[in-house]
Amino acid sequence: PGRPSPAPPPGARDPTPLAIVESDVGDALETSEREGVADEDAETSVRALVQLTDGDVETGDEVEPVYTEELREPGAGIREPASQDWDGYRFEPV
Repeated sequence: PGRPSPAPPPGARDPTPLAIVESDVGDALETSEREGVADEDAETSVRALVQLTDGDVETGDEVEPVYTEELREPGAGIREPASQDWDGYRFEPV
């Protein structure tokens, strides 16, 4: 009692490795989005919480997105399988 279980929740095969990824989007910003902001004051990076393909990533490691058709196993867990049909990206070490 009082201690969290290290076991993954029902329906999860393994804990999902997560990371905060920072990307520079300066080249993608249109001139109109930067209008009235000096270049040295413009924030051109974004951060996102992402799912990794492998938990063997350290702070500062470079990663790249990899398309995945099935981010979750639709039949796992207690939710309606159709509601768990998600595609998207995981990130893997470069």
